[in-house]
Amino acid sequence: MAAAVALGTNPGAASTVPSLSGYTGSLAFVPDEPDFTFKYTTNKPSNGYNWIGIWKTDGPDDGHYHSKHINYKYAPGTEGSVTIDLYGQPPGTYKAYFLAYDGYELITDPIEFSITPGTGSLAYAPDKLRYTFDYTSNHENRGYNWIGIWGAEGGPSNGNKNSGAIAWKYAPGRKGSLQFDFSRLQHGTYKAYFLAFDGYGWIADPIEFTVLAFLIEGFTTQNARQGDLFEAKIGGLLVGPDNSLTKLAIDSATPGWVSLSEDGTLRGTPNTSGIAKFNVIAASTDGTKHRLAVTIPVMASGTPLVDNLKVLSFNIWLSGQKVNDYHRKQINAIASSGADIVGMQECYEDTAPRLAKALGWYEWHDDYRNFGEKVRHFFLGINGWNGNQYYDVCILSRYPIVERLYDRTFYAAACGVRIALDGDDSQVTMFNAHLGYDPYGPEDFCKKGKTKDEVTQREADSQRTPEIHEVVDKIKPQIANYREIPVILTGDFNAPSHLDWTSATANQHCGVGAYNWPTSIYPTQAGLMCYEPTRARAGKAE
Repeated sequence: MAAAVALGTNPGAASTVPSLSGYTGSLAFVPDEPDFTFKYTTNKPSNGYNWIGIWKTDGPDDGHYHSKHINYKYAPGTEGSVTIDLYGQPPGTYKAYFLAYDGYELITDPIEFSITPGTGSLAYAPDKLRYTFDYTSNHENRGYNWIGIWGAEGGPSNGNKNSGAIAWKYAPGRKGSLQFDFSRLQHGTYKAYFLAFDGYGWIADPIEFTVLAFLIEGFTTQNARQGDLFEAKIGGLLVGPDNSLTKLAIDSATPGWVSLSEDGTLRGTPNTSGIAKFNVIAASTDGTKHRLAVTIPVMASGTPLVDNLKVLSFNIWLSGQKVNDYHRKQINAIASSGADIVGMQECYEDTAPRLAKALGWYEWHDDYRNFGEKVRHFFLGINGWNGNQYYDVCILSRYPIVERLYDRTFYAAACGVRIALDGDDSQVTMFNAHLGYDPYGPEDFCKKGKTKDEVTQREADSQRTPEIHEVVDKIKPQIANYREIPVILTGDFNAPSHLDWTSATANQHCGVGAYNWPTSIYPTQAGLMCYEPTRARAGKAE
């Protein structure tokens, strides 16, 4: 920061300070000289050891040392000028002292001056290359003016840093342009600050701008079929405060049958089977282009639309709200898993609609306000929820949800839907549950040394046993009809599987041999097949 002004009256006047050693002189700030220049005179040159020092507080006003100077320079001869580097000092009022012979005796009265950032301008240039900022300043500050980028909050104020810049560049000269690469920056609102002399004083007011981005780099849609009309929504994957100003287009490598509407909907009728791959380009008003790699699996005419179904159970932990950037991470986890149907737990509030909108999928969620008074008391009282966390279980699907089978009740912590994979020709029923979590059975065995009978009782106390019984009892009609419409049950059961706890794996479970965990044994007894992608048996993973 080089802009400075002298303060007080008659800063170049002769000394009024009584000198024990007979020193007299003058000190003046020279505002028209580069940086911080001071002129001085004295009757005693002191072999070149007189000096000018700068303090912000606690200077040697009484001729004695109190604190270290910010910077200094020797002032040789009986008159002259010195330029003192105050590189990076924050704006404010400072004092310059003309001192005798390497000591702290005042040759003349100290003078006050202020450091200010100077004046200038900063402008976002949307008609230029992406994320370009034009600037002007009345002080070059030796090339140390700079432009820094912060989030919408936390930028520098009153000359203070507050928090580190996300990105920055020096802004040399009194006029110029700087271009930033924000390809790795998360979408959202940001501020650009034009700051002086490697410090944090504003040269101009900060300006706000936005960064747009697709939530993920690549996205696979639901299956299409040769000769059938296809439609998929991808507009929800583009995020940013001003995405309404962004134009979407398909690159030249797209298959000819696909078109893209302004709202981000892909449409068309495939004329061939196989894998269709292309890029969707989002061009924002600042000239930035964002790219999403899209894949459409196209099945052959006359074949099933879905021949391989992938299902995911996903506890997203309090809707993800304790995880930084949780929305993007959830979308990335679901999309990269390749799942067609997702049973989620702890999906409160707007989780299912939020994720379904981004993915262009279908969703089902529950609302505690639809329950009876007993259930509302459970959610708001026993669990200590605040009344805004309405949802706990939900289901997402690439393919249409055509029927809502039943909602959860006080014990049946589950939901169910029927999903049309290929219209009436291929459907599945999907149930998703979240059972009680306390006490936890393995801890009862391994940390508390409880017997099998005691653990069985505590499984019932946790509500897991009555919950799984009610869930399974409710879906028995669907289980009986599984040959026509297959049945899937996912969930966070908060318990292991009886397939893992066997006599062969006792050494992995603190010596406990075979144990029939109610949450897995009862569904299998009712006709469901207990499936785990990685299951330990006899010390081996299958």
